[in-house]
Amino acid sequence: MLGQHDPQLYVDLVVGALRRFPERVAFRHDGRDLTYAQVGDRLGRCVRLLHERGFRAGDGVGILSPNRPEVWIGQTAAPLAGGRFTALHPLGSFDDHRYACDEAELRFVFVDPNFADRAGELLERCPSVEAVFTFGRAGVGEDLNALLDGTSPAPLAPGPHGPDDITWLLYTGGTTGVPKAAMLPERAVHQMAMSVSTGWDLPSHKRYLACAPISHAAGMLITPTLMSGGTVILQSKFDPGAWLAAVQEERATLSLLVPTMIYAVLDHPDLGATDLSSLETIMYGASPISPARLIEGIDRLGPVFCQLYGQTESAGLGTSLWRHQHLREERRLASCGTAIPGVRVAVLDEDGQEMPDGEAGEIS
Repeated sequence: MLGQHDPQLYVDLVVGALRRFPERVAFRHDGRDLTYAQVGDRLGRCVRLLHERGFRAGDGVGILSPNRPEVWIGQTAAPLAGGRFTALHPLGSFDDHRYACDEAELRFVFVDPNFADRAGELLERCPSVEAVFTFGRAGVGEDLNALLDGTSPAPLAPGPHGPDDITWLLYTGGTTGVPKAAMLPERAVHQMAMSVSTGWDLPSHKRYLACAPISHAAGMLITPTLMSGGTVILQSKFDPGAWLAAVQEERATLSLLVPTMIYAVLDHPDLGATDLSSLETIMYGASPISPARLIEGIDRLGPVFCQLYGQTESAGLGTSLWRHQHLREERRLASCGTAIPGVRVAVLDEDGQEMPDGEAGEIS
């Protein structure tokens, strides 16, 4: 039992979920299934490996990879070991990645073998990066999967994190100048998982088809899916035809798409011939959507759309427009909804005073 002054943390949610459904499939990727028990085993070994390599409280781990289970294992092992995780976007430039490694003082970098050359450059030119671990054999660094096979199993338990210790150090897109680092402590990431679970309009039975990078916004749905005993079906990249086929074949109930992805699905010739009856929710956000195309989506896919709006600094949380709120009115469909649980939203003037309804200001 937690003591009176021991708040529950994000890592408690993760550990509890993996223990609760040991025999269920947690991740499916490229024809390979991993049960909750297997994910817990790999996660425990990864934490032990980090400690054996001298990983200390507050150290940083960067991850550069398309979607695969090891991405989530790596980003979760870091806080379990007492450190923090930073995402390196797969489409980012070398300068972007080097800047993040240097500014965040990342000590270890986990990469997909396809990024072996980039990893070698980072290891050579970033003073803080001590080691590179690859998700499979590559020409640089060490094979993380082989290392984990040779690491003794370790009990899966929350590490030495407190509620104010940094769990995720994520870089915003930045509209001016260089990207800015958002420091998200344990309590913020814990709130994210709880608010997504209750404040987004999600199916009760979750078969989450993840095609956008799970190292970024698409990863917000993974822990809520695991908390409810669901399965995460990973695609390494988005392709509208492959997405349609996977919804049908995997009986996916949930996915997250940005508007340009939705347009590509609506324009794909296979849409009319694909069985999408299992699909209950498409979460969408990250950029404005055309109300006319959203109406087209509702007509062709049904009432499955739920909008998300947030920002990196608030762990991606903000507002949500639920499925039943998607009325066939362009003004309504241009809305980003109402504040989700755990979030208060106000529109303020330059002096920090709340603006009256209908007046423009800064969202806070």
